[in-house]
Amino acid sequence: MGFQGDLSSCISNQVLGELFLVLTKKVGRPLSKKVAGTIVRGFIDSPRWKKLNYSHLTVRRALEDAGTINASFWDLLISETMRESGVTRLYTENETDFRKIPWVEVLNPLRSPIAGATKETD
Repeated sequence: MGFQGDLSSCISNQVLGELFLVLTKKVGRPLSKKVAGTIVRGFIDSPRWKKLNYSHLTVRRALEDAGTINASFWDLLISETMRESGVTRLYTENETDFRKIPWVEVLNPLRSPIAGATKETD
């Protein structure tokens, strides 16, 4: 995908932070901060990955979504960041939560063949 250059890929700064936390605290065998940092910096430094950020207006829209969509605020913030950037497809294993968000197309890379993806921003 993004590292190989076959697809135009993006990742939010929020997800970069969450990735570091998961790699160092929430996996069965946590990685050292040094190793996890190297992985996260791989995304940060790669020109193949567009980095997305959110603003206070993104937070406002996620708060509004929280009143109507039964999903985690943090997932809603990711989805609003995507929507602002014109991204509709999300690769995640968190299918259950993100399927609650109507404008997000969810693909689980652990179950869906990525080879079938098209050349668009994912």
